[in-house]
Amino acid sequence: MAVRPLFRFGEPSGNTLAAIRFLTDRASGSARKISHRTSAATLNGVPCTWVQAESAGAGETTVLHLHGGGFLVGSPRSHTALAVRLSAACHARVCLPDYRLSPEHPHPAGADDALATYRGLLAAGVDPARLIVSGDSAGGHLAAALINDVIREGLPRPAAVVLLSPVIDPTSARAIARDRRRRDPVLAVPFWAPAVRAHFGGGGIRDQRTTPIDGVDRRWPPTFIQVGTRECLLDDARGFAAALKRVGVPCELQIWPGQIHVFQIFAGFVPEADDAIAEIGRFLHRTQRAV
Repeated sequence: MAVRPLFRFGEPSGNTLAAIRFLTDRASGSARKISHRTSAATLNGVPCTWVQAESAGAGETTVLHLHGGGFLVGSPRSHTALAVRLSAACHARVCLPDYRLSPEHPHPAGADDALATYRGLLAAGVDPARLIVSGDSAGGHLAAALINDVIREGLPRPAAVVLLSPVIDPTSARAIARDRRRRDPVLAVPFWAPAVRAHFGGGGIRDQRTTPIDGVDRRWPPTFIQVGTRECLLDDARGFAAALKRVGVPCELQIWPGQIHVFQIFAGFVPEADDAIAEIGRFLHRTQRAV
């Protein structure tokens, strides 16, 4: 996630990128109001941070959350506050992998790390029936690509998927057109276009990892999507939900009036963000009961 004025300078690189990463890690909200604990771990070679709210109890459910940041910024530190809120709402422990970022590590490094972490969780004994895959923004893209990888590799599927303002098609003409009609206050095209080039390259490769909607089939787990009306990714989220429903996958799409890209990260400050996190918890509890 990024506030648009921060990225008006265009191509993110060098000192500019380092500054953006520094600010992103320190401007993600506050977890101080909720008692929690964190711990470091390595899963299948990927450094991770475990986050668990005290109110989550035993944390029998595990959430693998892939952070956003345009594939270029973000870390477990930037998303600890969001993870604490998710942990409390879902009565779960949350795993935040510190996946490799572009431009130092372009695609498929991030997707490979997501899959390696998933394998690591399974190897550690995590029950897939109690495992949730989630992601926000670019992390939503990685989460969706991960589900396609899990299905392709024949791995046990997670119980559900949660996508917050997901990037479904990184080069989406619909998102660009919507931004031109009504400027997205968060996502900046001068930042996003170079970020996509830095991560995916300029080869125009389209597959189930670069464009997750191409891999959707009936084997997808139940999916929950939240998106705001003020973001340019709204139409892509609608299209992805429709694609899931067409093949018979249970999918709930929540469109939040007046909300911006990944507004959930402001939980604790914005009432709608608190309500959205609570809705995620309710969805997961419904899904768990249905298992």
